[in-house]
Amino acid sequence: MLDAHRAALREPTDACTVVTDMITGRPARYMKNKIIDDLLASDLMPVAFPAQLSLTAPLGNTGDRELTALFAGQSAALARDTTAGTLVESLAEATSECLRAFARS
Repeated sequence: MLDAHRAALREPTDACTVVTDMITGRPARYMKNKIIDDLLASDLMPVAFPAQLSLTAPLGNTGDRELTALFAGQSAALARDTTAGTLVESLAEATSECLRAFARS
C-alpha cells in the first residue's frame, strides 16, 4: 500500500483530494481514485465508525492504488519525493538563512 500511496503523491494536482466520510465513517481527506469516486457517486450513506472502516479496509490489502484509500493533506500537490535526511538538511539550511537575515536587520 505504501508504494501505491507514494505513486499517487508523485502526480498530485490542486484538485486531487477530497474530504469524505465514505472510507472510515468519519471525515478525512483522501487522494481521489476509483474507490473514492465510486463511493461518492453511489449515494450510499456510510455506517458509523469503525464499522465503515471494517468494510473498506480489506481493499487496502490489494496494493492497487485505485482501490486503496490514500490519506492526504490539504496541500498534497506541494509534496516532494525526498528522503527524511534531505528534508531535514533543507529545513536546517532554510532556517539558518532566515536566522542570518534576522541577524543582519
